[in-house]
Amino acid sequence: MVVGIREALLADKKNRELPISTKKLKRSLAAISHSVKYRTTIMPGAARYDKDGQPNGTVTELDVADTLKRIQKLAKQQSRIV
Repeated sequence: MVVGIREALLADKKNRELPISTKKLKRSLAAISHSVKYRTTIMPGAARYDKDGQPNGTVTELDVADTLKRIQKLAKQQSRIV
């Protein structure tokens, strides 16, 4: 997903008067973007897509490094739960 997709979706929701709450939209994006399954698909040079499904930017090495940190943090949190 492109950086800033939440703001783009919130603006689209407002412009088209879509019947979804801001809270649900934010939670939906968080459920996707914070999932390990999504995070493991992030590769350097991969395309980022906007709300219309069009390529808009690429994943950087810094993005991948951040993702690896987040995956490790999630794994650590989950190991404490078990």
